[in-house]
Amino acid sequence: MGLIEKTLEPALEFLKNLKNLKRGVVFCGHDLDTICSTVILLNFLKRRGKDAKYFISQFNYKLSKDCLEYFKKKRFEFVIIVDVPEIEKNYLEFFANHSKVLIIDHHPIKEYYKKVFYSNPRIFKEKIYMPATYICYKLYSNFFASKPIDLIAGLGTLADKGIECCLDLYKKMKKYGWIESLETIYCSRLFLAVKILGSWLIEGNRKKVDECIKFLMRVKSLDEILRAKKFLKKFEDVEKEIKKSLEDFEKKKKKIGDFFVYKLKSKYRLQSMVATLLASRIKGNLIVYQKWKGYYKASFRRNESDLDLGLAAKEIAQRIGAEGGGHPEAASIARIKREKEFLKEVRNYERKVLR
Repeated sequence: MGLIEKTLEPALEFLKNLKNLKRGVVFCGHDLDTICSTVILLNFLKRRGKDAKYFISQFNYKLSKDCLEYFKKKRFEFVIIVDVPEIEKNYLEFFANHSKVLIIDHHPIKEYYKKVFYSNPRIFKEKIYMPATYICYKLYSNFFASKPIDLIAGLGTLADKGIECCLDLYKKMKKYGWIESLETIYCSRLFLAVKILGSWLIEGNRKKVDECIKFLMRVKSLDEILRAKKFLKKFEDVEKEIKKSLEDFEKKKKKIGDFFVYKLKSKYRLQSMVATLLASRIKGNLIVYQKWKGYYKASFRRNESDLDLGLAAKEIAQRIGAEGGGHPEAASIARIKREKEFLKEVRNYERKVLR
């Protein structure tokens, strides 16, 4: 049995438990991977005869309290949580005591809970990077021809920088003419669509996420995304801001030990996108942070480094009373109150771990 088959086995077992259950909810975050996963799951559940709603967490990386309140109000018979790594234990216990629960994710699992089904490739291969969208795509493909959701699968998997690890999907995208080769994938029409949608989501609010989900539920072609006037105006403006930030980085970057550190200033919340673009320009570890709505948020990236950024972000966040975590390759800290305190703890962590 291959890795994807092992990953899907709990999801398939979960579906067997839904035989006589109709009403369910999909909880998701804010990025394009979790959004595309949600769109695929909603299509899949509808074709399976289920009445499934979706609810967007207040946070991208953590299930917010209103998700629990929504569940209590609606009393769903099953719950699917997709690409949200942080879930309070009491939330899971309540869900599991009143419904069937499946978690589809690709982040490291911190703790297992009884009566919860986990579809996560890291259970079987710790360092694998397989986007949640790809897992949902393969689940859908187990039951139905994938053509109706191929575009959504390509968008979410490429957005999470994972399509190189999902070669069967890559070959499909190439066959459709959406990409030409692995070497030019980030210059492709498909990646342009990813950037257009990513620009729309840049503000990180639930309204934009909801509009994106609704749009992708009805979209039929790649050209529809590339010509969508609603998204294009924002994309063009965001691209100008990103270009300005990349140029500014060369002038204002600082070093804290092995970390490149850059304080970004923009009318848009760009620190995550800019950090991803800058990572290819440096060797080592990178932090891009930005003040947004009264707090700082920091994005961590690495290039040719073995430092586990998820652990770094989590430990630094705990020391300053913020919220942090993520993948070894990419992580973030949110709700940073004091800039100087944050930078001091980055320096302390760097001295402790890297020297």
